[in-house]
Amino acid sequence: MWIYFIILAYVLGCAYATWQLMWWLKRTRWGHRHKLHAYAITLGIIDMIPVLGAFLPEGPFDARLQQLGNIWLGWVAAFGLCLVGGHILKHIVHMVSTRQAAVILGTMLAITAAFNIAGYIHAQHIYTHFYAVKLDADKAELVADKLMGHNYESLENERFHAAGDNERSTRIAFIADMHMGVNTRYETIKDMVDIVKQTQPDYIIGGGDYFTSSYAGLFGADRYADCLASMTADGTPALMAYGNHDVTAPLFCGFALRDRNKVFRYKEMDEFFQRCNWQMLPDKLVDVAGMQFYFRQDQSKTGDGKNKRASATDIAKIVDQSRPLVVVQHEPEEYAELAEIGADLVLSGHTHDGQIWPGTWLTRAISDNAHGYKVNNEIATLVSSGTGYFGPPLRVGSHCEVVIIDIIQER
Repeated sequence: MWIYFIILAYVLGCAYATWQLMWWLKRTRWGHRHKLHAYAITLGIIDMIPVLGAFLPEGPFDARLQQLGNIWLGWVAAFGLCLVGGHILKHIVHMVSTRQAAVILGTMLAITAAFNIAGYIHAQHIYTHFYAVKLDADKAELVADKLMGHNYESLENERFHAAGDNERSTRIAFIADMHMGVNTRYETIKDMVDIVKQTQPDYIIGGGDYFTSSYAGLFGADRYADCLASMTADGTPALMAYGNHDVTAPLFCGFALRDRNKVFRYKEMDEFFQRCNWQMLPDKLVDVAGMQFYFRQDQSKTGDGKNKRASATDIAKIVDQSRPLVVVQHEPEEYAELAEIGADLVLSGHTHDGQIWPGTWLTRAISDNAHGYKVNNEIATLVSSGTGYFGPPLRVGSHCEVVIIDIIQER
């Protein structure tokens, strides 16, 4: 039921944006009465694209509507914020001349265009974030942290933090939130794959949300699977957790239209993962270079209609307290519970670090850990901002990244 309030809010927001735009256009030489009607009708039709993309049956036409709808959401959100600023400005100035109106409107359109174009370009550039973490059965300690640019060809093959004589280093390539779907560019995914291969990890670990709630929305899926499979062609194990969008469910503005108990992971998705040579591990404990890695089922959408996962207490029953425990879970949550059972490090994604400003501010304000390395409830947590994007294909105030972790242990 609540989804209809989201749709109503979207419609009212679009109506407000159209009303404000008409106010400014009236005061310019483009604001003739008949033109204003044509502008309003055209905008009304375009505003319905995201709605139709959410409610039409899944297929090629629906996927194209979603593709256009996501782009439009980015434009209308940025322009809407500009119009709110313009609304405040007109009450301060009181009298707005024809020339002033044209300048102000042109400025708002230029800001919107710059915001979206720059955000789209930035979203296609994947950074490499290196961490070095000393890990034992009692605690984890961050010893190095470095963010590098998106030119993967400049990455060095040497270990970021050299292990000492009595230490051994295990390199983890942690990828999360690829969000492959209608707005994904193949070249961007290939850049991610090249970064992983260039850094020569011992293991590839996945933090979930490889899809955006639809398999059909990924155009040319076989091509993507072949590209992703090249990461493991040399025998590098790929151990992956599921995320809340690795299911098939219609979305509107990122919100699911179905109850989470009626959301399932179609067999095409799991077949895709098999073609990638990925081991999908929902609620599974595995050995990784002498460490225990527990891959948790997603809390909100398990994809099996049950929406139940092992609790922290359940995990405690099967782990060895004398060995380091790393928990991989899509959403950064339940840190206190995991600390109680002796987890040393928790790897997550999900937040995108807010993805688009000013959402970045809100995400960082409300999250236990929105991005990066942080000690939370006396447990080390590391959250990736993700290698992709959700909804509008934009990144403003955040970046896409592959996380490379050198885990240092005593021999």
